[in-house]
Amino acid sequence: MELLPDNAIEALKNYVDIDNPNNIINIVPDPKVPGVFALQIYRGKYKFHLLWTNDGCGDFDGVEFESWPPTTGDLQFFI
Repeated sequence: MELLPDNAIEALKNYVDIDNPNNIINIVPDPKVPGVFALQIYRGKYKFHLLWTNDGCGDFDGVEFESWPPTTGDLQFFI
């Protein structure tokens, strides 16, 4: 959890009880984009993925990664 900014940890509490030892939270920072984190969460028998972008919105986006840990690509939004 020490990888995530404080506001991301607070927002994560809306998705999973971070204090429950039965919940597993895996965090991977994007090596190419600072402030972006991929999360894989096991909450009971459910597994889901979230993406955090430190863009000021203060929330996670639900995503589905094809592999874990996810691979980063060469996204070029402005071309």
